Amino acid sequence: MKESARYILQILVFVGLILTIGTSGYLIIEDGISPADAFYMAVTAITPTQFHEVHRLSIPGRYFTVVLVFCGFGAVVAFATQFARLVIQSELEGVGIFTRKQMQRRIRRMKNHYIVCGYGEIGSAICSELRNQHLMFVIISNDESVLEAINREGYPFVRGNPTSDTSLREAGIDRAVGLLSVLPDDADNLVISLAARELNPKIFIIARGEETSVEDRMLRAGADIVVSPMKLGGHQIAELIKQRAGASSFAEGAAPAASVLGLSMNVYRHTSDETLTVAEVLRKMSAVGAAGLQRSDDTFLPTPTPDTPVRKDDSVVVITRSAAVDSFQRKSTDRTILLADDHRALRLLFSRKLAAAGHDVLQAGSGEEAVRLARAHRPDLVVLDVNMPNGSGYEVCEQLRNNEQFTTVPIILYSGEDTDEFIERGRAAGADMCIRKTSKSSDLLARIEEAFAHLDEIGRLHDAAAR
Repeated sequence: MKESARYILQILVFVGLILTIGTSGYLIIEDGISPADAFYMAVTAITPTQFHEVHRLSIPGRYFTVVLVFCGFGAVVAFATQFARLVIQSELEGVGIFTRKQMQRRIRRMKNHYIVCGYGEIGSAICSELRNQHLMFVIISNDESVLEAINREGYPFVRGNPTSDTSLREAGIDRAVGLLSVLPDDADNLVISLAARELNPKIFIIARGEETSVEDRMLRAGADIVVSPMKLGGHQIAELIKQRAGASSFAEGAAPAASVLGLSMNVYRHTSDETLTVAEVLRKMSAVGAAGLQRSDDTFLPTPTPDTPVRKDDSVVVITRSAAVDSFQRKSTDRTILLADDHRALRLLFSRKLAAAGHDVLQAGSGEEAVRLARAHRPDLVVLDVNMPNGSGYEVCEQLRNNEQFTTVPIILYSGEDTDEFIERGRAAGADMCIRKTSKSSDLLARIEEAFAHLDEIGRLHDAAAR
């Protein structure tokens, strides 16, 4: 397509040159002709329009017109042909205006889909698997060669930088159920995880990480799972070597495998003399199904029935659900928590953990925003950082307590300084709990569950008294 555009540009330059020569020629040859009439005569001579002489031509002028028609008309026809070819080719390659609008409408209709950032060898394999599983997905890329390959496969895509909020929004991140960031640069995957978590706190994020040191940062930035292709490859090679040598990386149990879409296939080897059934193995391994059974004599039974016996040295291929996905898909508690903290990274980290626990989370980066969100949504619990711009945690707590809607709503204050003054000021402002601020979300989650348990107990006592 770039060659066609370059060819069109060359033709346009040639047409412009013909018009310039034609206009100049008429001005030189014809007496009394104006520049406007000369230009008009040149245009009508080289285009397929009815020629009309606005100026009576002389004999030399007529010969000049004949030469101009032969030279210019061919260039105009070539330009029209190449332009039509360029339009048709752009539509076929998926970059034309009509194709882009159709693609945008297709993406806007998607819900509960996956967003794939990056389309290298790993990204293409993921997209192939998603298509085989009949799952909707959108690819984000700004690599022209990659976009051509994506278009050939018929995949929906967004042309743009995967790290850009605009591209993520165009891909429908607010309606997506999962995001797979598999760019070769760890820094890009880190930025995408952070941006995606901020745009959709409930989305499930799997990020690619090449360096071991970046894994913890990706998890804190918002990724639910960090996958290292090099580690997986090394683990697979080691398993093949062990199988070749007759060894096993497990005795009686399952060999861990990487999960795909929340499910993973593991191998259970039965080493005891006691005979079990497939159903007992599934219960023992908390598996959701059995994909196959390999006997000790190397015979293989696909999809064995639950009552199929499992004897010594038999191996069962079981299907298990990823624990990380189980926690992500935990049932909603129908409770809303307002989290106010000006530290963006910690706020995103805590919001992700609260959302994974089933809570709806409202985020505020200042005291003023916290008060506004609290009044608009009336959350079931409020967590306030002490030091925030436009209103400290103490001030926000006092304002909420002065509102009768928040007299019984639990309020938790947290601060980096665990001092007596902090606790005294927090209690005076009306906080139910004053805890030390750390990067460990488990401490905050434990206090939140404690507060909700206290609320539930009060509710049960009120119900008992009413009866």
